[in-house]
Amino acid sequence: VVRLVGMSFAVCFVILALIFSNYGYTALAFAGIAILLVVSCTFDPRMWMSSHTLLFFLLSYLPFLLANGALTALPIVNYSSTAILGVRVYTIPLEDFFYNFGMLGFYLFFFRLAERVLGRTPRSTRYRVKGRHDES
Repeated sequence: VVRLVGMSFAVCFVILALIFSNYGYTALAFAGIAILLVVSCTFDPRMWMSSHTLLFFLLSYLPFLLANGALTALPIVNYSSTAILGVRVYTIPLEDFFYNFGMLGFYLFFFRLAERVLGRTPRSTRYRVKGRHDES
């Protein structure tokens, strides 16, 4: 079910990227999410069912809102009107939310992949230091 829903959303984001292909940043943000959904739903569909994923995104968007809001309000970062739709949340372009979601999603996907490949989680090795007390 997760794969089907994820792939359906991926198709929607591909369509959005094509519709808004004349806006470079918008199309890139939508295409990035489509790629993320295809890759993650193919190789790690459980990622989207984890409560940790939701918490990760919620907590990550707090500093994003503060930092991006400050950068676009000052304005340290400017966006070309030919690259974005022009819809903003406060001073943050709507595309930044999608771009951030795709970027964070890939970070999470590769983190989870590394956990599986290495066969351990960072918590299980965080405080373990190999030393003279080890019997191995």
